[in-house]
Amino acid sequence: MDLEELWQILGKERRSPMVQPIPEDFYQEAAEYIKELEKERRNIKDLRDPRVALLDDEVRSARMKVEQIFDKRVGKIISIAASESGDAAHLKGFTPGEKELFGMLSSTISRARNEFLGPIIGYADDTGMMEKAAESAVQGTTGDNKNKKVDIAVDYKDTEITGSSIYNEYAIVRVLRDIPMFVGNDGRNYAVGKEDVVTLPDGNAKVLTKRGGAIVINMG
Repeated sequence: MDLEELWQILGKERRSPMVQPIPEDFYQEAAEYIKELEKERRNIKDLRDPRVALLDDEVRSARMKVEQIFDKRVGKIISIAASESGDAAHLKGFTPGEKELFGMLSSTISRARNEFLGPIIGYADDTGMMEKAAESAVQGTTGDNKNKKVDIAVDYKDTEITGSSIYNEYAIVRVLRDIPMFVGNDGRNYAVGKEDVVTLPDGNAKVLTKRGGAIVINMG
């Protein structure tokens, strides 16, 4: 990596509304590049050496360019997450860390949309929220057993979040009985009560409705 490469990457980000493909280890490479410059600068004992000023300038420029690249890319990622327009095409240029960031942003924004808009419009679209693929299991609670623990938690210790796993569907349900807090397929904690209308990961919603704990609300 060198300063010219950073200029080229920044130029592409400035010219396109889409996140541009960069090496998966771009930030690590940039850090190593700057460290090498700093090491070379320290090895020059004579401060009057003209290379000192040149290296200092290159370090400053490199840091500035990397920060500008980061700001451009994160700004685009935030816009995609907020607009819920993310798809495979949008994720194509993301680094693994940026995919993780996108998933967290999508989940947070969707949750905020639910909390703020839910009381106003009755539901909110949760497209784009993170989903971890795993099986759900629930032990029903009815009648005299209503205090029995309900487990719709997910064992996802062996699952991995990938670009294709963060777009799974959610379902809007009306809860028919109080349910103790559980961890959904998306890794979030849910605490729902009787007659609550909530959005749940599709897998959890299916299990809960199958066991008579909720009914799906069809908004179509």
